[in-house]
Amino acid sequence: MQTDLDEVKTWAIVRAIQPDGQLLLDVSDQSASACHSGGCGAGGLGCQTNAFAHLLKRAPALKLKLPITEALSEGDRLLLSLSQRVLIRLSLLAYGLPLVALLLGMGLGQVLADDLGALLFGVGSLLSSWYMVGKLTLSCTPSVHEINRFTH
Repeated sequence: MQTDLDEVKTWAIVRAIQPDGQLLLDVSDQSASACHSGGCGAGGLGCQTNAFAHLLKRAPALKLKLPITEALSEGDRLLLSLSQRVLIRLSLLAYGLPLVALLLGMGLGQVLADDLGALLFGVGSLLSSWYMVGKLTLSCTPSVHEINRFTH
């Protein structure tokens, strides 16, 4: 059973709605400087909100197809959440797989061709694992918990 504590939440702003129903979301962390002053503006969501926002804000904009039945407009704010379990799995895949590939490649290279082989095999396996991770299609659609309508 998944509780509210098992989820990491952050706010996102709808920047555009594409014809196929995908949303272009801005998850930039507007409240990062307020964390140090004691008023983070997370709305009681805690510091995990910041961690989720930092993870998502690497991309200039996040493009998602969300299961929302309500009509949205540009400027609406969405409270998104993602399971901590899914977040950990994605992190392990993104960071753990390349690390393991690097170490295995270096070990194989060392056995086959000494130090230069370790360097070449390690870098080659690291780059190929980054490529494979980038090509994977993962199902990790966040849930929408709340919608704040934008008023002009």
